[in-house]
Amino acid sequence: MRYFVLHLLFLIGFSSVSFAQDNPIKFLDISDGLSNNSVTTIFQDSDGYLWFGTYDGLNRYDGYNFKVFRNRINDKKSLLFNTIYSIEGDSRKNIWVGGANGVCVYNKTNATFNPVQFSLGNSKQKVLKDIIHQMRSVSDNLVLVASQNLGLITFENGSFVGKHIPLNLLENKIAVNNYDAIALQDDKKKANCWVYVRNVGVCSYSYSSKRLKVVFPLSKEVKAMKLSSDENLWLGTDEGLFLFNTKSGLLSDNYFSIKCSVTDILLDKKREIWITTDGCGIFKVDAINKKAIAYNTINDNQLAKSNSVWSLYEDKSGNKWFGSLRGGISMLSSTPKYFKSIRYNAKNSAENFILSFCEDEKNNLWVGTDGAGLKYWNRKNNTYVNYGIALSSTFITGIVRDNNNDIWVSTWAGGVNRINKKNNTVTRFSCYNPYTKQVEKNIWFVYKDSKANIWASATNEGSLYIYDRDKNSFVLFDNTINNLQCLIETSDGKLWGANYSTLFSIEKNTRKVNKKAFGNPIRCIHEDKDKNLWLGTQEGGLVLFDRKTSTFKRFTTDDGLPSNTVLRLLEDKEGNLWMSTYNGICRFDKKMKTFRNFSVNDGLQSNQFSFNAGIKLSTGEFLFGGINGFNIFFPEAIKGFNQENNLLLTDFYVNNQPIEENKNDVVSEWKLGKIKEVSLPYDQTTLSLEFVALDYNNADKINYAYYLEGWDEQWNYVGQARKANYARLTEGKYTFKVRTTNFKGGWNKEISLVTIEILPPWYRTWWAYTLYLLALAGILFAYLEYHKIKKN
Repeated sequence: MRYFVLHLLFLIGFSSVSFAQDNPIKFLDISDGLSNNSVTTIFQDSDGYLWFGTYDGLNRYDGYNFKVFRNRINDKKSLLFNTIYSIEGDSRKNIWVGGANGVCVYNKTNATFNPVQFSLGNSKQKVLKDIIHQMRSVSDNLVLVASQNLGLITFENGSFVGKHIPLNLLENKIAVNNYDAIALQDDKKKANCWVYVRNVGVCSYSYSSKRLKVVFPLSKEVKAMKLSSDENLWLGTDEGLFLFNTKSGLLSDNYFSIKCSVTDILLDKKREIWITTDGCGIFKVDAINKKAIAYNTINDNQLAKSNSVWSLYEDKSGNKWFGSLRGGISMLSSTPKYFKSIRYNAKNSAENFILSFCEDEKNNLWVGTDGAGLKYWNRKNNTYVNYGIALSSTFITGIVRDNNNDIWVSTWAGGVNRINKKNNTVTRFSCYNPYTKQVEKNIWFVYKDSKANIWASATNEGSLYIYDRDKNSFVLFDNTINNLQCLIETSDGKLWGANYSTLFSIEKNTRKVNKKAFGNPIRCIHEDKDKNLWLGTQEGGLVLFDRKTSTFKRFTTDDGLPSNTVLRLLEDKEGNLWMSTYNGICRFDKKMKTFRNFSVNDGLQSNQFSFNAGIKLSTGEFLFGGINGFNIFFPEAIKGFNQENNLLLTDFYVNNQPIEENKNDVVSEWKLGKIKEVSLPYDQTTLSLEFVALDYNNADKINYAYYLEGWDEQWNYVGQARKANYARLTEGKYTFKVRTTNFKGGWNKEISLVTIEILPPWYRTWWAYTLYLLALAGILFAYLEYHKIKKN
């Protein structure tokens, strides 16, 4: 037992704590399957897919993967060009793609791209081949296209043959055919579309008169327009942002203090105005002070990987998508992070390998690390004190506060340390085993029971020790209890502990020990409010142990757990169990027997957590530590959310060929652009069906199950796999169904995605059987006639 003075340590080791952003940011680029990192335009279709136009191809994104469309030389059904500038969808669920060489329309039923045509006056129709700036579907029957040389072109009533609209100048005295229309903005209240024409100004196209006229001559180069909430017009120019009063014709001062070229404008669902620029990054509009405020970072987290942001879009869920030059895509989630992620600002990664916690009487926090010592976090001042050099080891496996507010610390390779904060001293204790004649230094945890006894357990074949106050040292409790990984005291006063293969029940007074063999290492034990005993195991899932019958019920990943290794267990006010695992954090609803899982996308420090790092604070907050800091949260603050089960069939392959491209004739029913029924010959029964539930915030939490009614005997639970394969289906009718998990951990109602009919071979068709009957009847008739003639 040795003493060390701590007074010098308070002069060093201070650092700030970094908190993660309130809303997560997700990045996507060519490493994720995007065709090109320069993203020029973004669109979400009626099914929920997101489409991205780039310098090298068109991309459809489903939350997991990109499906890339490019021009294939000599293939007239493929995309006509790879440089995309605009994407739009019409009321008939077609996808319009505009780019460097015209417009083509994607037909979902046959997976082909068809070029659009136009007519100029009374001239002959011809394919539109011009640079396309923007396209807008302004009503169910009208699509407008802004092009570089042909100006405004209108497509009405689902036609793919457009009409060129001349620009009327000098009070309709002059009609100009060749002009550059750059930006479009629908104004339904005025029944017109605002059109910016280069070197001319802001123009208005009337839906009733079908005429385009100049409203406000403007020398500034407008790149984007957006209707404001008061029916005025935001103009994004090569100089900055201006507000155009559509009634008075007055133009506001520049909202930018410096020259910035605006590329896109978004008025989001919260009525906030977002601006993207070419070189200055992302801004939000301060309407009160009439200024554009830089918004390139959120809590020191970069919003886009490039300051040249060319496209901006808000999807149906309120997520904001940014497309940049060479930086790919970033998504600002609409779902806030419930978990604060806390890290120590240091170059040494071991500073954030968290192993243990303890709360003191001042509600401050002791944090033990795996190799970087012990830290004391003053939460009010947000400062750290590092105790690393004064302790016997920098590997802090456990921390506990005694009734004198002294701090007991277990260490790996350093025994036990006691910190007296009153006189700033550290006392080091060893654990001597009189049976082995060895000092056991690898102490896995310290524990304080209801009688204020301090316990310490050594691992690596080490034993259980108890602190003797009279001797001021740790003494061996029981040599037969070894390698304990956890220890708790239950409501009946018993101690329960466990090691790699055994569960122990310990009577403190009589020192009677009962052992129960167990198949997995037990990493944590928790007695809940209902006096149930729960075991968190390594590779064996969550276990409910019945102490009366010595039987148990096991919950695993098949039941919804994110991992079969449960590291730490805490219980909230509602009786839910929260657990850290090797694959995120999980909440278990004991009544519903459902699991709700959380991942790094929800703000977790990482998906990997540590053995002993979990604690419930006096404030009601929960802490879980891992390999990149720790998370702190109020469990009752984590609510449910509205979740739409937008389940789609993404691809259907027959004999390894896409059904839309090569076997469209076998599709017997389409519904809203989706395949609903197919009829296949008996020799084309090798099928692959791919499916997805579109959810851009929670894709990593959705598990899938599929079932081919008429063929499968039971549901196939496949985790996050989204593909089903079948071979040699026999003739008959089948229905392919899929269901997914919801945020509560339960299963949604199954959705029937497609009906599959396998046709019999010709010799087993109804008409073949009819021929067989007729032939049999003919033979029978001939036989009877023959005998009749022979008899006569």
